[in-house]
Amino acid sequence: STLAHLLMKKIKSYALLKGQRGRRPIDENRLADILVRFSELIVDNPRIQECDINPLLVTPDEIIALDCRVVLHDLKIADNYLPKPAI
Repeated sequence: STLAHLLMKKIKSYALLKGQRGRRPIDENRLADILVRFSELIVDNPRIQECDINPLLVTPDEIIALDCRVVLHDLKIADNYLPKPAI
């Protein structure tokens, strides 16, 4: 959760998440929870080589992945040769 919050603060549009020009802020804890659960999905499924979510629509009321692309490792690669998570 702490890392998810730090990652959010590093994006260029972080100020928009806090609410600007009369707009309500997003629920940062909810977004952090989704980032953590997404990370767990990737770690729990080592066959996933890449996963891109773009765009991710974040509003005060909802968080929706509008498009997602998942690339799996080649089935010829044995499980014990799959890359291990860095963290």
